[in-house]
Amino acid sequence: MSWIHGLSERLKALVRRGQLERQLEEDIRFHIEMETEKNVGTGMTEAEARRAAKRAFGRVEDTKESVRDERGVGLIENLMRETRFALRRLRRRPTFTAVVVITLGLGIGATTSIFSVVKSVLLDPLPYPDGERLVLLGHEYLQDGTPRQLRLTTGSYFVYQEEGRSLDAMGAFAPASMNLTGGERPERIRGSYMTASMFSILRASPTLGRLFNEEDGRTGAEPVVIISHAFWQSRYGGDADVLGRMLRIDNVDHEVIGVLPADYTFPSPRVVLWRPLSLDRSRARSISYSLPAIGLLAPGVTAEAAEAELDALYPRQFELFPNEFTTAEEARKSGMRPTVRPLKEVAVGNVGDVLWVLLAAVGVILAIACANVANLFLVQAEEQRRELAMRRAIGASGVQMARYFLVQSLLLGLLGGVLGVGLAYAGVEVLVANAPVQLPRVSEIGIDGGVLAVTAFLSILAGLFFGAFPLLRIRGSSAADARAEAGRRATGGRGRSRTRNLLAVSQLGLALVLMAGSGLMLRTFWNLRGTDPGFAPENVLTFQLALPNADYPDPDAMSAFHMELVDRLSALPGVAGAAGVWTGLPLEERGAANTPVEADYAPPGEELLAHPMKIVTPGFFRTLGIPLIVGRTLERRDFENGTGAVVVSAAFARRYWPEEREALGGRFKLEPEGEWYTIVGVVGDVRDEGLRELPAEMIYWAMRGAGGEWYFWPRTMDFALRTRAGPESLAGAVRRVVAELDPNLPIYAVQTMEEIVAESMADTAFTMVLLAIAAAMALLIGTVGIYGVMSYVVSQRTQEIGVRMALGAAAPTILGMVMRQGLAVIAAGAALGIVGAVAVTRVLRALLFGVEPVDPLTYAGVALVLALVALAATYLPARRAARVDPNDALRFQ
Repeated sequence: MSWIHGLSERLKALVRRGQLERQLEEDIRFHIEMETEKNVGTGMTEAEARRAAKRAFGRVEDTKESVRDERGVGLIENLMRETRFALRRLRRRPTFTAVVVITLGLGIGATTSIFSVVKSVLLDPLPYPDGERLVLLGHEYLQDGTPRQLRLTTGSYFVYQEEGRSLDAMGAFAPASMNLTGGERPERIRGSYMTASMFSILRASPTLGRLFNEEDGRTGAEPVVIISHAFWQSRYGGDADVLGRMLRIDNVDHEVIGVLPADYTFPSPRVVLWRPLSLDRSRARSISYSLPAIGLLAPGVTAEAAEAELDALYPRQFELFPNEFTTAEEARKSGMRPTVRPLKEVAVGNVGDVLWVLLAAVGVILAIACANVANLFLVQAEEQRRELAMRRAIGASGVQMARYFLVQSLLLGLLGGVLGVGLAYAGVEVLVANAPVQLPRVSEIGIDGGVLAVTAFLSILAGLFFGAFPLLRIRGSSAADARAEAGRRATGGRGRSRTRNLLAVSQLGLALVLMAGSGLMLRTFWNLRGTDPGFAPENVLTFQLALPNADYPDPDAMSAFHMELVDRLSALPGVAGAAGVWTGLPLEERGAANTPVEADYAPPGEELLAHPMKIVTPGFFRTLGIPLIVGRTLERRDFENGTGAVVVSAAFARRYWPEEREALGGRFKLEPEGEWYTIVGVVGDVRDEGLRELPAEMIYWAMRGAGGEWYFWPRTMDFALRTRAGPESLAGAVRRVVAELDPNLPIYAVQTMEEIVAESMADTAFTMVLLAIAAAMALLIGTVGIYGVMSYVVSQRTQEIGVRMALGAAAPTILGMVMRQGLAVIAAGAALGIVGAVAVTRVLRALLFGVEPVDPLTYAGVALVLALVALAATYLPARRAARVDPNDALRFQ
């Protein structure tokens, strides 16, 4: 009989629902009649009064549905009903819905894009098992109180590996570019030398074949190579029979023994070939800190504990692998010590501050967007105040009223989130495509489940935020209060105006903070562009070239090739000069090598200092436009006869002599029993390490050392040509000249010197552009916000304006009245923004150059721009108010 009981309950529910429907209809009819009588009292006809009452009340069916008795109805059904109801309301207001969704979509999309970069670069672990235990091993010394980073010596590598207990394993690697021949034309590709232990530490597993073993790296072993997944696909089409094939690298055939998986990217995503790195203990030395090495911390051991152990072991390399240049005591005097740094920290580098600043910037955009939408919701709530009053009068509970607003706001928040995700996908592609080379882990940037979860959370939080503002306004108010307040159409509620103005002030203030940050980065970029690099980058073409060991086994052969190439390049039509340099052109990432020198001019007790050096060919200073201050530059006889002549920079000369000219004749040597080198000239300072850095204390050498000996073997060289016209046009001629000398030599990194200068500022330009976009979006949304506030103010005060004009107020008076109200909001926003900028822009200090975080000129400029744009947004509604027809205004209800 349970079905009879169930049927009985359903019938009772239907009866109760029918009674409710009749009661709702009676209540609604009563309120419409009351509103009609009120309208007739204002002078309307019966028909006009009834139409106005129905228009003010809204759709009857929507009102009935929102206040039905919910007893016996489940929560899910209530929410589904409210959702359907909210969707109908949004469809009936397409402009309002579109504005809200687009505004939120922009804010959420920008936040999602930058958060995806922050998550991939800063928050996600390295893509290796036990990535948190991986550390980069190195050394550092102090120069003028500034730590300088170095790598391991081969001696320290074996000492730390054999005697250290804080590391489970060690491996070494050496990124290197390689010449790939055997195809239609020679190529220069990215590769890396790796010890067998490196693959073990990184838990690498080949897709095909095998990895290196200890035998592969021994002297005399057959040359072998491992290729990347991308190289396997592009060169061999993914052929499974690739194992055993031969690749000709640096004019030596190498057997392909393995293919690595697509997600293996160490030490760089651009590396496509790996060759075995041979470390011979019998030839290890405790000099030349040039070996990159990775360690795997033992379980439970911290980087600090490992560093302390290696510091205690550091002198052992001088005992086991002594050298004639430096003792452990001398090295310690220079502040030399081992360093153990988490690999993730090294991979991220110094971009963390930039990314956090950008994330905060887009967070501000989202906050401005939410404030703008909150204002729109307040306006909508005021437009529906009679409907809301009626709902309260016919029994709508506080929960129903809250659901009325929150379901709609959450729907809009989620719709904005969906649009934001779509914009974020496009934004991430643009960010990755335009990211500076210095941005690490670019290949790992993307939108994953974690990013989508954060986006969903932000969407819901945004919906709750702006949906709560109408609730705060109606909380605690009775139906009588709501109807009484609804009648104050001429002036609107003071509390609501205060809330709207506060939201507008906050939008303008936050926009000014972003504009100040953008302005400071613009000033920084401008200052960097105006900084003299110490050379003339205009009309200079550069390229790189590397000579393979197999074809150029000794320095005489290398030097002969370099000098012949320089001569032929100099003879090309349109070339004003050509030269080569080892250890990189100015502002390149490789930078100059640092060499300690023993000098006869150093004051007594002066510590041994390491100075950067460059090996250059004749004509280098003329080609790069580096001015000669005193003495002479390096000449051809210095290269052919080994005169021991060197040229130094003005910064080097100033360190040891009061005036540059006094440096002439100064001597130094590289080893106790070595030849003396004599300073023959002083040239202008060059900002070799970056435009932000101080000029380098540089030493310029000839390729042939003092006494005619070859101290350096410059196998890889950069070349520069100064042209009389556009340098790009000579790239083809340069390739032909190199092919005539050696058809198996590829040239690479062909670019102009101006492009190198631009790349050195790429990180600043990237930050500046993103902050400028964020500031422009904030200014746009903030301006729309104040325009909306002032437009609504005008609409609410239309009747008041009509009265004033009927009493004789002129249009300029009305214009001034509205403008003064807008000016008050603008002034408050600007003041709030300046205070916020003073507090916030200090975090940009490390990113700035030539400008302080609190820069009055920048602040004044952005405040003026904000005020002008906001005034324009205020003027439009003010002008509309000044053109109101008094007769229409007096009839406005």
